[in-house]
Amino acid sequence: MVREKIFTNASVWLLEVAQAKVGCCGVAGPTAYRDWYVMDTVYSCDAANTLPTRCSIPASCCRAESLASNPNCGRSLGANASAKIFTDGCLTATGSWLLSNAWLVVGASAAWLFVQLLGACLSRKLAKQLNKRRRVVRRQREQRRVGRTPTGAVGYTDYYTLI
Repeated sequence: MVREKIFTNASVWLLEVAQAKVGCCGVAGPTAYRDWYVMDTVYSCDAANTLPTRCSIPASCCRAESLASNPNCGRSLGANASAKIFTDGCLTATGSWLLSNAWLVVGASAAWLFVQLLGACLSRKLAKQLNKRRRVVRRQREQRRVGRTPTGAVGYTDYYTLI
């Protein structure tokens, strides 16, 4: 597929990728494709814009069949624009996708939460083990300083039996 390679900034590039994946054009509304005229200087209809993309939209707004037959389908829209391009805004399309795939969104969120909680629990367990070892070593040092032989003392070689 032919795609426009002129990007002015990262947000425009991100919106183009989203348009190609979701099947939308512009931000919101039934004529959202006109958002490109004011959103990006490459596609603006200003008299100062002398680029060949003046008053057009990116190729990511074109339907697959229109783009296959005409790689420049976003340049000459005419009155029959809805047959060649996606006219719905990406905000509307993304909202309807989220509603239709709510279980997927909930499942992904629950999996992310589980991983975070597992990490917190394992961190707490590690902290407890380190504190236990620190208390044992401190007790051994104290008993050696006093001059007594610790009863049931654990040497450094026996450390792994504590775990």
